[in-house]
Amino acid sequence: MEFVSALLKPVLERIVNPVLEEIGYMFEYKSNIENFRNKVQKIKVMRDGVKERIEEEEKNLQIVAPRVKAWLHETDKITAKEQTILAKKSDVEKGCFKGFCPNLKLRYSLSKKAKKGSQDAVELLGEGYQYSNFSRLGPFLSQRSFVI
Repeated sequence: MEFVSALLKPVLERIVNPVLEEIGYMFEYKSNIENFRNKVQKIKVMRDGVKERIEEEEKNLQIVAPRVKAWLHETDKITAKEQTILAKKSDVEKGCFKGFCPNLKLRYSLSKKAKKGSQDAVELLGEGYQYSNFSRLGPFLSQRSFVI
């Protein structure tokens, strides 16, 4: 009996776990969407702080690192992704047959996108915490440039 369970355990883990994960997207729809929204809100707050810091640094003639600008671009992409998911959320809640039958395909796809977006958001948050010092001194202006 132990021999059979030793053989079946790895096989079942490789077959059952992925299937349960895929099915879980439909059942964990609301938690995936809320988790994604919360993480994107944190990113928006961090993005606003970084933008303020960039403005201050540019006033002080500092040059902002290209990786920071790339990070800001990624945050803009993930907030746009949030907007598209939230726009389609109403279609999921509306469902079909006057709300009696949920739209399972849309529910699955949005939940999966939200879960992937949450993972991307965690990476962006981790990267954003590194930007405590992201600028360097710009080139000094020569005295000739001030001659009128």
